Amino acid sequence: MLSVTFQKELEEYQAKINLELDNFFNKVISENNYGFNVKLLGVIKEFTMRGGKRIRPLLVLKGFQAVSISKGIVNQKLEQEVLKLSICVELMQTSFLIHDDIMDKSELRRNKPTVHKILGENMAILAGNIAMILAQKIITDSNFSEEIKLKATNKFNEIIQTTNYGQILDLQLSEKNIFEVNEDDINQIHLLKTAKYTIEGPLQLGVILAGDPDNVQDKLVEISKIALPLGRAFQIQDDLLGIFGSEEKLGKSVFSDIIENKKTLLVWCAYMKANEEEKEFIKLVLGKQDISEDEFSKLKEIIIKTGSKDYSKEKLIGLTEQVTHFINSSLLDRKTKNFLLNLAEFFVDREF
Repeated sequence: MLSVTFQKELEEYQAKINLELDNFFNKVISENNYGFNVKLLGVIKEFTMRGGKRIRPLLVLKGFQAVSISKGIVNQKLEQEVLKLSICVELMQTSFLIHDDIMDKSELRRNKPTVHKILGENMAILAGNIAMILAQKIITDSNFSEEIKLKATNKFNEIIQTTNYGQILDLQLSEKNIFEVNEDDINQIHLLKTAKYTIEGPLQLGVILAGDPDNVQDKLVEISKIALPLGRAFQIQDDLLGIFGSEEKLGKSVFSDIIENKKTLLVWCAYMKANEEEKEFIKLVLGKQDISEDEFSKLKEIIIKTGSKDYSKEKLIGLTEQVTHFINSSLLDRKTKNFLLNLAEFFVDREF
């Protein structure tokens, strides 16, 4: 069970990050020189402010603290600058989600219409582009040295590139028959599209902002050892929730992964262990746009019966144990270790 202290910390930082986002958007909209742009910027703001765990910007701050604490330096003014810059990864997320929803033809995001349902596809593509430009502008307009801003921008662009590569692979797999896919393909998507983007990238961005050239490389390596299995665990739990979770808590349809022909570990493993009749059924419903409640229920039954759900949970537990080992054996300070241990537990137990 998560500690009350950790839950309180998440809530406090979520509130701080939301305030930074609100201030940023208000400034962007007030300084906008084009009247025709106001609606689009307002939609980007509303979409971003709908909710979300705000884990990525918090990880930027935690990456920064991992270096500054080890140096014995506590600088609240500098931490505030890191917090202001950290929202760049939330704008990156906004851009990705807007474009993902277009590609997936999704109608809901966090229980409200997707941006392309509000603005139309063409304007939504532009909204996604502008969100990413605004994200980069946060870095270039920050008060860090030019050297650190350059390194931070390079890391930011690396995250974008890697995530897009993961999206390309995901789309390629969605066009394949399920029997043409293997577990290594799925693991590669988890690595590129989730682990590097959600965990490793933000933490490493924070390390870079600390500006300690003697300490940075060692910290980046330590962060990767922890972040990559943690990110894979996050994605496996995401896939479990995508089939067995609550639509109300997820803010989107539980049918979406199936309709989008996603080759998740859950569905792939079920197919590999299914009998011939069940294999044919999985092939029938995977990618079906009008899947019924009965068909979805039958698919869930097959996932459970074949042991696929248990297999994903075992993978999740194994990765979490690996993360715990890497955290405890790392040279990170105790405060950072405790946060990451709690974060791993949060990822496994979350329901949204």
